[in-house]
Amino acid sequence: MAGDAAHRGRIFLHRGDLTQARQCYETAVSEDRARGDDRALSDSLGNLGNVCAMLGEVETAEGCYREALDLQRQREDRTAIGQTLTNLGNLHADSGRHERARSYYLEACDLLEATQDQRALGILYSNLALQDSALG
Repeated sequence: MAGDAAHRGRIFLHRGDLTQARQCYETAVSEDRARGDDRALSDSLGNLGNVCAMLGEVETAEGCYREALDLQRQREDRTAIGQTLTNLGNLHADSGRHERARSYYLEACDLLEATQDQRALGILYSNLALQDSALG
């Protein structure tokens, strides 16, 4: 069943089993590539990036986010692009690269303000405020 690995990944993630979640999302990425489903692949890469970020695997997480971002830009999906830019900002903020994080957040602001995605904007503004605080 399409999406079954991604569904299992969500279950393991919610249980806090990051190792199993990662394995499921890696399977989902492989299945999405084989099917040629770029939208699902983008989602699976984003989820895999999130899990890798939680595991402290910064380079792997960034690679997942960047690949997802490329797919989203091809589809011109402003909301997804903004959310992925926010994830990249979070990744850099957690790694102590605050200026770089801020630049991702500001780019995400430009996109998400145009979409009026209030939930995503609320999260983004909160993250940006934390960055501003960290930068003094």
